[in-house]
Formats: sequence, C-alpha cells, structure tokens
Amino acid sequence: MRGIFVIIAACALFVAPAAFAQQVYFGTLHSHTRISDGSGTPAEAYKFARDKGKLDFIALTEHNHLEAESGAKDRKDGILIANTPALYDGPSGGSLKNAAAAATKDGKFVALYGQEYSTISHGNHVNVFDAPSLIDAPVRKFDELLAWTAAHPDSFGRPSLLQFNHPGSEDEEEEYGRDDFGGSELAWIAAMRPHVGLIEMLNGPAMNKDPGARSSEAHQGDYFKYLNLGFHLAPSAGQDNHYKTWGASTDARAAVIANGLTKRDILDAMRARHVYATEDKNLEIVFRSGNSLQGDIVPAPAIDSELPLSVFIRDRDEPNASYRVEVYVDAPGGDPATRPAEVFRLEGNTATPARLDGIRLTEAGQF
Repeated sequence: MRGIFVIIAACALFVAPAAFAQQVYFGTLHSHTRISDGSGTPAEAYKFARDKGKLDFIALTEHNHLEAESGAKDRKDGILIANTPALYDGPSGGSLKNAAAAATKDGKFVALYGQEYSTISHGNHVNVFDAPSLIDAPVRKFDELLAWTAAHPDSFGRPSLLQFNHPGSEDEEEEYGRDDFGGSELAWIAAMRPHVGLIEMLNGPAMNKDPGARSSEAHQGDYFKYLNLGFHLAPSAGQDNHYKTWGASTDARAAVIANGLTKRDILDAMRARHVYATEDKNLEIVFRSGNSLQGDIVPAPAIDSELPLSVFIRDRDEPNASYRVEVYVDAPGGDPATRPAEVFRLEGNTATPARLDGIRLTEAGQF
C-alpha cells in the first residue's frame, strides 16, 4: 500500500474555541470551467463532481481577469467572465451562481462558487469564495482586493473568505500582495490574516485530461512557512481542473468537518479552519486539543503544561491501515519547524480518539 499524505493544523493562541461536529465531508476547493480557462459548463461540472467524482462539495473558482486565456489552444474561445460578467452572476440559468444554486441540495451536495484573483507571475493566485459579483479590483493589487471584499459581502453578509493557492510563486517579494501594504511585512500580515483561512497544500494536476493521477504539487514547506509568518491557516486541496475531470483527476480531497452538508455549514467550517488536506478520498480525521477542533484558536494553557491532544482516524475501505502521525510544534518567528516533536504509530481505525501524549506548550503563541 502506498503512503498517504495528510496534513492538519491546530493553533493555541487566544480566542475561545468554536463548537464543532464530527462529520467529515470531502470535496475540492479549486476548479475551472469554460467561463474562464477550463472546459465544460458550470452545470456540467457540478453534475460530474457529484455523480462521477462522488464529491460532497466542489468550488468552481473562475479567473476574474483577461490574462486567464493564455493557455492551451483548445481553451482559447473568448468565453470569460472578465469579458462577460453575466456568465458569473447574470440572470441566465447557465450563469455560475445560478448553476450553483440549482445544483445544491442540502444534505446531499453543495455547489460553491468563487473567483481566482491575480496572476502567478505577479502576486500568485488567491481564491475568493462566494464573491457576489465579478471582482473589478485591479489585478495584482491585494490591498484593493481587501477593500473590494469589504464593500461586496458574500451570501451571509461577510467579507469573502480567501485561500492562498499553490504557494511558491516566481517572485516571493510580491506573493499574495506582500508588496501592496507599504512594503511592510508586518502590515501585510496584519491586513491579510483576518481574511485568509486556507492555503492550498495539494494542487493539480491542472492540465490532466485523464483520471487516476496524484496531486502534482504538495506544498508542505510553504504551508509551514506561512504558519511561521503568523497566518492562521488550514491546509486544503484543489484539483485545479481545466478539463472535464472534476473530482476524478486525483483522490486528493479537501476534507471539511462541519455541522451538516449545507452551503452555510461548509463555508462556516472553512472560515473556522476545520479543514485538512488528504490524498485518500475518504480518510476521516478529527484532531483535537481537549474539546477544541483542528484549526481552532484557543486560550493558551500554562507554560510547560501538557496539551490534551488526540486524534480519531477512520478509513471505511481500509480499516486495517497503519498510520505514522507526526506532531510538529512551532511559533511565529525564526525558522519554520522542519522535524516533528513526536511521532506516533497507530493501527487501524480508532474506535475512540487515540491520545497523543507528551506534547507540551513551551511558549505563548505556539501552534
């Protein structure tokens, strides 16, 4: 059996933990259709993801700018939300927002929508989930993107949640708008941190036309780097589909622990960072510190106290699998952690949460 890569995160800081339920739903948070630089219609993508990909949810996140149509020749047809915003939010049943509404069935499937903002060469891409209309903030101006989200709330009256996509761009000095806040790294982090809850740790293969591949990118080092900078992020997975492979191109999934399978439940869980990335399409993991769920920001206990860490694991089609659980400990500043503080080995599904003993809080702000 090949190894399966999974990563989750929990923070121990200063805010009361949110309530949670132990229901895990599986999907992908980065996909495209023909209305930016992909293939097929939004309605076709949602149906395929539900029926063939066997996903609980999917987010179609179309490029918001004209530079999107610079890829393969077979996708250059001028059909872009940047040219025709009505393709995104128009009255037609074929618009992205209307297709999502029609495909969403509470308790069965959630069709999310959004936009992929910026360009890889100048600031990298971010997903803007549940954006109400075409983002007309200038491409590569992340300070103006934040102003736009504040003025254009999502379906539930909040600034749209952001995700850092496929980190590690060509120019680190510009990545995710680092250069757009007066040149100050601290100002950039302070401005972006309240809006970004996810980072795409597993990505692609975006241009694969056939099912059965593995993720083409696994950004564990970049994920640790952004945690070390002080961002509060959950690791997610996106197949970045540009052809008709939604949910089928790989087994990689963004797993969301939510109170139920509705649009509000999934978005709330994403906003609370109750998300992990996995290369196993149905591996359920619930990681806790006491009663707090992975991704929660919690009151810090006394320095040098042992953390009440535990993990619940269940794989319904591999009940006897073996697991190596690595626990990393770090705090913002300095170099990111590169070696686990403790390693645990578990066998099979856990009937009750397995304790991960011996991890102590050694300084404030650790995660």
